[in-house]
Amino acid sequence: MDKKFFQKSSNFLKKEGFYVILFVCLCIIASVAAITTRNSKLKTATLPNSPDKEVAMEKKEETKKQLPNADMVKKITETNNVASKTEGSKTTPVANTSTKLTNPVKGDIVRAYSYPNAVWCETMGHYRSMKGIDISAKVGTDVLAVAEGVVEEVDNDKTERGQYVVIKHANGLLSVYSNLDEKVSVKKGDKVKQNQPIGKVGKTATTFSEEKYGDHVNFQLINTTKNEQVDPTSYLSLKVAPNNK
Repeated sequence: MDKKFFQKSSNFLKKEGFYVILFVCLCIIASVAAITTRNSKLKTATLPNSPDKEVAMEKKEETKKQLPNADMVKKITETNNVASKTEGSKTTPVANTSTKLTNPVKGDIVRAYSYPNAVWCETMGHYRSMKGIDISAKVGTDVLAVAEGVVEEVDNDKTERGQYVVIKHANGLLSVYSNLDEKVSVKKGDKVKQNQPIGKVGKTATTFSEEKYGDHVNFQLINTTKNEQVDPTSYLSLKVAPNNK
């Protein structure tokens, strides 16, 4: 009986052995695949972020942190700039371009402004233009600064102006006082106030010495922005002498 059973088993294996081996192989392959898949899932779940991914995430976080800071710096800078401008406007004085001038002496206009038109000059014997105006005032009378400013020049040309003083004002004007006494009260660089005495009426101008105008001071205004003569009567309150109307 054992012999018959063995023979039957041998015949069965010969006939069905291929299928048995195939089944076993499929089972092994399925088991390996299942184990591999399980291990892969576990590895994926525990695998740390790659360096590249970490760098990208760090950059993203830095960008999120930096943008608010950049905006904050910009706002702070703008605020500081506004504050600086405000402080500057408080501490920096603005030049007064509408300064009201006062008369250099009390008197009438004895020779009117004519520049650039020419008028007859008895002393020179020909026609010439009159820059500024002559204001009647006795020799020794105080000559006053028409506005506050800085003395720019003190000199004596020994001819047309004689002894003169030039004052620069904040409104862009130069005031020139001529035919003064040689002993003036100011020097170059001095700061003067409105109505401050700068000298006295003299007889130092020679160009018009033969004219019949009497004692006087010559007064001129020059616009420094345009570098041109200005009619002083536009700024002063003076009357014209009866014989010069």
